[in-house]
Amino acid sequence: MKKYGTIRSRDIFEDICAGLGCDVTSSIKYGSNLAKAEELLKTMDIKQYPLRQISDIYDYIFGEKKVFESYEEAKKAIDEK
Repeated sequence: MKKYGTIRSRDIFEDICAGLGCDVTSSIKYGSNLAKAEELLKTMDIKQYPLRQISDIYDYIFGEKKVFESYEEAKKAIDEK
């Protein structure tokens, strides 16, 4: 699996942006970045982030509103995409 840029914070949006080499969060959804963001999210250790952030990035990337109650639930939903 291709490795993207360096993870630099504990904000999942910033980390995905950094992983893709983007300067701004809105770049995540443009061009091939969206597919790469989906792939990157599946490989990330989501336990490093609050569940609220995981719910927010899930909605942002997949366009589906979910409120995760556990990391296991979040990981399963992400992996099923």
